[in-house]
Amino acid sequence: MGHVFNGNRFYLSMGLIMLGLVILGFGSAAFVRAQNPLEMPLLFHIHGVTYLAWFCLFILQVSIIGKANRALHMKLGAASPIVVAAMLVTGWMMAAASYFRGTSPIPDISIQQFMAFPFFDLVGLIIFYGFALAKRADADFHKRAMLMALVSILDPATARIGLVVGFPPFPLLVSLILIGLVIWHDRRMLERVHIVTWCALVWVFLRVGFVFGFGASDTWATLANQIFG
Repeated sequence: MGHVFNGNRFYLSMGLIMLGLVILGFGSAAFVRAQNPLEMPLLFHIHGVTYLAWFCLFILQVSIIGKANRALHMKLGAASPIVVAAMLVTGWMMAAASYFRGTSPIPDISIQQFMAFPFFDLVGLIIFYGFALAKRADADFHKRAMLMALVSILDPATARIGLVVGFPPFPLLVSLILIGLVIWHDRRMLERVHIVTWCALVWVFLRVGFVFGFGASDTWATLANQIFG
C-alpha cells in the first residue's frame, strides 16, 4: 500500500503544481497589463474556466482514486471528454483571435510562426488524452498519459510567466522539469522509465523543432493562413 499511496501523492502534487502555474501565469499577465477582468471578452472567461476545470478535474480524479473509489472515478471520467472538447474549441477560438490581431507576442517571429505554438499544444492534448482513453484499463499507462495531456497544454500559462520575467524559454524549462520529475518517479516506482514518459519527452523536443523549424517556413505560413484565416 505504501507504493500506491506514494504514487498517488506524486500525481496529486504534480496536479497542484501545474494548477499553481496556470493561476500564476494568467494572473501575472492580467496584472502586468493592468486589465480589468470584467472588461475582457466573454471568450476569455469561458476559456479560462474550461482551462482551470481541466486541471482541477485531474486533481479531483487523483484524489478520488487515491481513496479507492473507482466507481466515482469512472463516473467523473465519463465527463472528461466534455471538458476536453471545450478546451479544444475555446483553445482554437483563442488561437484564431490571436491570429486576427496580427501581432506576435514574441519578438522577431511572425504571427504565422507563433500560431505553431497553439496548434502543436492542441494536437498534443488530443494525442495524450487519446492515449489515456485507449489504455484506461492499464493504470500505469492511463495516469501517465493523462498527466502528460496536462503538461502538453500548460504552455499558454507558462509562456505568460516567461514573458513577464523576461525569459521566453521558460515553458520549455518547465516542461523538461516536470517530465524529469516523472522520469525520477518512474525509476523509483517501476525501476524503469515508462514508454509514455519517453513519448512526452520526445514530444517536447518535437514541439521546439516544429515551431522553430517547419513553423518558420513559407509552407507553414501558407498553412497557418488557411487554418486560422
